[in-house]
Amino acid sequence: MTAIVPTTTSTPLPVGTVVDHYRVMRLLGRGGMGEVYLARDLKLGRKVALKVIRSEKLGSAAASQRFLFEARTTARFAHPHIITVHGVGEHDGSPYVVLEYLEGQDLRQRLTERHLGEGEIIRVAPGHQRGAGRGPQPPRAAS
Repeated sequence: MTAIVPTTTSTPLPVGTVVDHYRVMRLLGRGGMGEVYLARDLKLGRKVALKVIRSEKLGSAAASQRFLFEARTTARFAHPHIITVHGVGEHDGSPYVVLEYLEGQDLRQRLTERHLGEGEIIRVAPGHQRGAGRGPQPPRAAS
């Protein structure tokens, strides 16, 4: 088992790091608040997105508690346009949320490959606008 590495720096978690019962497979992306990793749920054997927030970005214990509260609240919803929350916790002082892993491209990758048609813009834009105010989002599949 790989040693646990604090996430309060910009150093990503090494492959093989175990956070609770999730083993880090690779870094998916990095944003202003933290990192998102592809991880394996060791209990259920499925791939998940592990979003680790750098503790200094939240500023206080109360802010960390609000983050965890929001994740727990989101977990109560079951809707095809809301990502499934599988769990929350804290790792070396940094809160994390475990999300459904959706394979595919993010919007930036899609736009790099080709321009979106009008129908695709109409389909994608409302969800992108709703998500813009919630901070960094995990990579999502494009259909």
